[in-house]
Amino acid sequence: YEPLGRQVQSLREAGELDREKAWELICRYVDLVLSIVANMQEPYTLSLLFHEQNQRLFPDRPITRVICRDAESILQTLLITYWGGTGSQTAVVVSRIVNGSLITLGEHPMFIRRSLGLEDDAELSEEVIAEIREYMLNSIRAHMPAESNAQIHSGSCRASS
Repeated sequence: YEPLGRQVQSLREAGELDREKAWELICRYVDLVLSIVANMQEPYTLSLLFHEQNQRLFPDRPITRVICRDAESILQTLLITYWGGTGSQTAVVVSRIVNGSLITLGEHPMFIRRSLGLEDDAELSEEVIAEIREYMLNSIRAHMPAESNAQIHSGSCRASS
């Protein structure tokens, strides 16, 4: 997440983070998370995160803190920019739903594989990953906060390779 976070910060500081650039970076963000979780072989970090939040062994929850700071805040910033500078609460909610949905692919990989009739350790096809990606991006595109004056963005973004 760090290079993308630095890019977002740099563009913001230079006053160059506009709606079009935000959409391009939202697409890259979704692609990044999908590349991490879609065919994760050993989701130990996700398991640690789950236990950290549910067993409360570490009151300051260091993994959670890093994920909020280094991952979810990037998407929140991009969403607010994409939506025309409004919807900070909506950005937090949508960021959590997008990230949570994508992370679930790594945490519980068998659900989608068994539903698709695949072996538990089978890789998800590019077609399935593209469908997940499009669903996430279409959801973001369509979920404009009520107070936003921005129009729904009809542009698409290419899948990163």
